[in-house]
Amino acid sequence: MLAPAEQLPPALAEPRRAELVVAVHGGPAIDAGDAMRAGHRVGHDLGVTYPGRRAVVLLLSEAERAPLVPADPRLPPPEVPLLPWSHPGQSALEATLRAGELFDAAAVALVVAGGEEELGGGARHLLGPVVADGFDLACPCYATQRYEGVLATGLVYPFTRALFGRRLRQPLGYELALSRRAVSHLLGEAWQADPAHAGERLWLVSALLSGDFRVAQACLAVRPPRLGEAGADLAASLAQVVGLLFHEARLHAATWQRVKGSRPVKTYGEPALPSGEAGPPQLEPMRSAFQLGHQELQRVWSAVLPPQTMLALKRLAREPEERFAVDDALWARVVYDFAVGYHLALMDRALLLRSMTPLYLGWAAGFVRELSALPPEAVDPRVERLAHAFELAKPYLISRWRWPDRFTP
Repeated sequence: MLAPAEQLPPALAEPRRAELVVAVHGGPAIDAGDAMRAGHRVGHDLGVTYPGRRAVVLLLSEAERAPLVPADPRLPPPEVPLLPWSHPGQSALEATLRAGELFDAAAVALVVAGGEEELGGGARHLLGPVVADGFDLACPCYATQRYEGVLATGLVYPFTRALFGRRLRQPLGYELALSRRAVSHLLGEAWQADPAHAGERLWLVSALLSGDFRVAQACLAVRPPRLGEAGADLAASLAQVVGLLFHEARLHAATWQRVKGSRPVKTYGEPALPSGEAGPPQLEPMRSAFQLGHQELQRVWSAVLPPQTMLALKRLAREPEERFAVDDALWARVVYDFAVGYHLALMDRALLLRSMTPLYLGWAAGFVRELSALPPEAVDPRVERLAHAFELAKPYLISRWRWPDRFTP
């Protein structure tokens, strides 16, 4: 609904410049009223935390013309300007970058409106490392349940950590904060180097991790509900995420091949414990999907995986449920083999990526079963052991990448 001008909050007078820009992204699941209330909370928190600094809060909308909503009489006037911001044809991330450039902001942040009271605090926690300590990128580190985010835990985090040598726990977070220097690099050199994928989350993280940029993470208690990592079609979701991951590995190969080991990034705040815990997913369908894939995808897998890996997978397919588990070192080599296969285009890349789904489900079945037997305090150390296995296997990836003929399956 387009509100008459006299019904709009007086703080909607548009500034020309701002030191701090926070974009609030709601998405189709969040109505305009919830987005406005989220924007008010962010604006109030910015006004309290950074008094005297010129700031603006943008309510992102994918419509051609951002809809305006009447001011909520139950809310106090916002401490900073609250502006509807249309970004048709742009991702929320691109819209945030371009708004930061337009306002010549010293720091920008993107947060997700989920209706939580802690949202304003999330923006403040993400901006803190950039504004106060000069970091170029601040990513969230959410409190997650042990079975949540298995794709990021088992593939994105250890792969990114091994490649770039930074222990950024959740590089797929929709929320982040950036410095002016990072925004300029992303909209300039990084955009020109990879225009087809510019505006994606992994593009941004990879572009900054591969450069001389300071990276931190901020512990946030609330994980926005729209951050689900997989849709109804797991194969398509997995192919999309892993395809971009492998693409970025190709783009930055000259950089990551010189990186050894990993180092922690500065973490702000204390990790929060998740509230409640859902039960584990059903494991037998996941194991059955792996066994079926092993039967039907032999030709595809053998074009990518060396004979010793194929033999290990054959043995795994025969294991009973109580002993079914993919060894960390084996999983790391499988992921690296597929990264090399993607790099060399050994087959249609879409087919290659989708063929990873049974392998991922097989790994996830064993990993989830192991997590279910651990006490809460042992979950993170288990994830760290997995990530360390990817680091130990990195020389294998480099050798395969540089001299693929020596490893022809």
